[in-house]
Amino acid sequence: LLDPQSEGEIMSYRVSQILFCARGPSNSPLACCWAFTASRPSALTNEQNGKSPNEILYQCQIFRCENQDAIYRILLSFANAFRRTSVPTNSQLSISRRTTSLIGQAIQATVAQLQPQTSSNSNQSSNSQQIFDGSIKFRCFFDIKEENIDNKGNVILTSVPRPEKNVFNLRKNVRKNVSVTLQQIRGSPLNIERCFGLLLAQGRNVRASDMQLLDLETMGKSEDNRYYIVRGYWNPLARCFKHLTYLNEETPKGARIFLTVALDIVISGISEPVRFLIEAKARISELNKSNDTTSQDISDTIWSSFKKVTPFTEEFDMTIKQVLSKSSHQDETYEVLQLESKSEAERRAKFGRLTSRVPSNSTGDDDDSDEAIISGFGHVSKDCDDEVLSNWSEILIKWRKNYSERPKGLQRLVRQGIPEALRGEVWPLLAGSVKDENEMINTYRLLLTKESASERIIINDLNRTFPAHEYFKEQGGIGQETLYKLSRAYSVRDEEVGYCQGLSFVIATLLIHMPEEQAFMLLCKLMEDERYLLREMYKANFENLQMKFYQLNCLIEENLPDIHAHFYDLKVECHMFASQWFLTLFTAKFPLYLVFRIMDIFLYEGFNAIFGVALALLK
Repeated sequence: LLDPQSEGEIMSYRVSQILFCARGPSNSPLACCWAFTASRPSALTNEQNGKSPNEILYQCQIFRCENQDAIYRILLSFANAFRRTSVPTNSQLSISRRTTSLIGQAIQATVAQLQPQTSSNSNQSSNSQQIFDGSIKFRCFFDIKEENIDNKGNVILTSVPRPEKNVFNLRKNVRKNVSVTLQQIRGSPLNIERCFGLLLAQGRNVRASDMQLLDLETMGKSEDNRYYIVRGYWNPLARCFKHLTYLNEETPKGARIFLTVALDIVISGISEPVRFLIEAKARISELNKSNDTTSQDISDTIWSSFKKVTPFTEEFDMTIKQVLSKSSHQDETYEVLQLESKSEAERRAKFGRLTSRVPSNSTGDDDDSDEAIISGFGHVSKDCDDEVLSNWSEILIKWRKNYSERPKGLQRLVRQGIPEALRGEVWPLLAGSVKDENEMINTYRLLLTKESASERIIINDLNRTFPAHEYFKEQGGIGQETLYKLSRAYSVRDEEVGYCQGLSFVIATLLIHMPEEQAFMLLCKLMEDERYLLREMYKANFENLQMKFYQLNCLIEENLPDIHAHFYDLKVECHMFASQWFLTLFTAKFPLYLVFRIMDIFLYEGFNAIFGVALALLK
């Protein structure tokens, strides 16, 4: 349920917890009303009242709608949501016994009234019994249209230009229409019942939770039944799309942004909706006062008008197999063993491994290097061999007896990688931040009571720091709150440095592994200890940072002379690519498993390790 003014969510209900749905009797004052009953666990309330924690709370929700056609559509949606078996071939489109028991005879009446609109699909429903094990291929056509004003002042939709094969030129703050057409080109014919959802996300290899549902405008089969067409509405200015920042802000010249569209399709005989993922690239252009694109994209716009634009296509290979039904009343059901796009198959063949699904954007092949990567992505496994844990256990037992002396054999273990489960203890030991713990905790709490001159800058950086990480992605959540507190406390402690953009990524890396008080002590050590001295690099004049650029340039000249000569010919200077590396210690744009390994070495060896990582990347 959404608030019509703010579009904010008032309440949501799981369809699986809806037990009964009905509408008011026709030709009565209740004809414009409908209701449903839903269940939910009430464990918290029950425990407070001393009742059984397994008690279920039942709620009846009643709604009124003056448009009776809308009620019909709502109830039909309930019917489709509950239907798990294939559509019967009966011309009356009767509902299965299982569905009837769930939502009552009100749905049957609704479907009967809508029968003229849906009966055309009954002829195709018989195909649901003809699914066989094997490989099936689909071809998908994808298009984006934007609103424009024609010469008569009418609003029309026109396909956006594509100066490159798979790159859409989009305009900022312009409403759009997303169209996906699905065609089966191989295998036993499948019957597509409906579209379960059309979703959009920025980046690729995204999680399901990162995708935003589009408002469906139309869905259905073409007149010749060869294609299934779905169209959705995308308003970049709507509140629900505010988090898709990269898809509605001007793209740097020459860069491209990845976007992912998901099409969830319900197919007769397959128990779960099937998701088709389409990946494309986009460039976002700013509009001038005349609603035209800015100069950097004018050439693309002109030349694209002379090009014959072929549809953006993607092919999918699907493998299914029959599963045994638990009930004799159900039709034959199938499950999808694999659904892979042609692009995914090509990437897998090129890299020799399956593409891993990581939060938000991930790095791809060389020609995708200009993707806007969201920080904080990448899965870090906590699994560890027993032998490795045993070796670390011996080291830690010795270390705890004398914090000031590093045990023998520590360097070898650190370079092999500190187990993720132990980093929260080992990192402070490496930096030597375990001393005077009580005093530092009291200092931290006192600093939180004081005002910071860097307040606004800190707040602006919260949403930019590790938005792909579960702990920091929620705006105003506990992760962002802790990040704000720690950044603010240090800015008060060190007034000369205050807060410098980029520091939040280092702080977030620490907070993932330890409580905020412990992270604050480690941060102070990194900033002030002579092995690290990060505060010198963050000072306002950046003299120390410039010195590090000079040192890196000398190291490149000595160790990588060919790259040094190449950079010299192109007039590429170290500050152009190494500023973010040094200011964030490589934490901003690299997968977390690499970020944590770099932090392991940095804490053990000091800042010289950062030069080593930079040379390794350039090599």
